[in-house]
Amino acid sequence: MFLVYNPIDPQEKLIPRTNGYTKEFVYIGRLQSKGQKNLTELISILGATTAYPWHLRVIGAGDDEATLKRQAKDAGIAERITWIGWQSQPWDILDEVDLLFLTSKFEGLPMILAEAMSYGVPCFSADSPTGPEDIIKDGANGTLYTPGNVTQAHEKLVGFFEKKTTYLSPEEVQMTITKMYTQQYLATLKQILIDIQ
Repeated sequence: MFLVYNPIDPQEKLIPRTNGYTKEFVYIGRLQSKGQKNLTELISILGATTAYPWHLRVIGAGDDEATLKRQAKDAGIAERITWIGWQSQPWDILDEVDLLFLTSKFEGLPMILAEAMSYGVPCFSADSPTGPEDIIKDGANGTLYTPGNVTQAHEKLVGFFEKKTTYLSPEEVQMTITKMYTQQYLATLKQILIDIQ
């Protein structure tokens, strides 16, 4: 059995992190509260982290948008979230990002994590059954937490705010996924074909 990742290209554009007080977060994907994308969990994590300055941009659309906005209001964080809607080129509208969030219950291969890292953006992700642990090197290009464990996720996010967790530079984050870039993908695929002959 061979593992071959979907290919992706490194980006010329590297997205810097904020220099200011407020940290900029982003979620990109379908808006599902308790389905696969599990955004209710993200609201719970951020709702427990109001002692620290952050702002979340949500890029995407879905049937649960009204539900999620109500949950954000109930959690007291509605004013910290900007709902941007679906964008064909989401990375083009992002100028500063400190973390991309993924709280999915399951993913085949979460390409949004690889996409983020191709722009130099570290990721904060649930360690769902397949995918995230193959991409995220904990404490280097992102953070993994146990799915459903909001307390653990909150504690890890506090570690980020208090600078106990520091990630690699955007340039270094981009290089942590070289195995997924097209050139390496083709070389790996060629070697597999040679090996199985």
